[in-house]
Amino acid sequence: MLKRLVFLSLLIIPGCSNPPAPKDVNVKAAAPVKSKSVSKPANPWTTSSFASKDGDSEGKKFVKISTEGEFSDSVKSNNKLYAEVLVKKSNAGIFLHELKRTNTAVKFSDPVQIKMTNSEGTEILMNSTRGWNSSGGIMIEGNSGDYMQFRVFMMQSNGPIPVEIKGSGTKTYHFTINADGFIDSFTKL
Repeated sequence: MLKRLVFLSLLIIPGCSNPPAPKDVNVKAAAPVKSKSVSKPANPWTTSSFASKDGDSEGKKFVKISTEGEFSDSVKSNNKLYAEVLVKKSNAGIFLHELKRTNTAVKFSDPVQIKMTNSEGTEILMNSTRGWNSSGGIMIEGNSGDYMQFRVFMMQSNGPIPVEIKGSGTKTYHFTINADGFIDSFTKL
């Protein structure tokens, strides 16, 4: 028994008292972390101008957003809709193109009702009795008070704004505009 104890102690004592020789360890330095800059999403509102008239160096400026949606009538629902909202300093226009972006804008002969609701739940209702021009479109007039209400609403809104337009017939138009970037673009007019 004594022999076993001596034998075990000879094994244990040298094994515990001498740590193994250090190995050369090649540690690679971590690659430097580049800070990611948070980029702002692209502004969906573009600034442009109408063709200049005789004597003017530059045409009147406006901001515009293009989007897609759907329209329904008494026969079919979920038809493809292409919508453009154009805003000048004096008024605004909405152009609705049914089925194809290249189709002419819908021309309304009767008044239309425009309803918008922002992400805070604020809702505006506007009525328009005028077309943008003889080719079509809806005008939100500056002298009716609706334009001022619309402009303030857009400046106080963020993110998506669902829009519903109803005419006197059975057609209903739905699309969403993004209010983000509107203030930045509009103040450049």
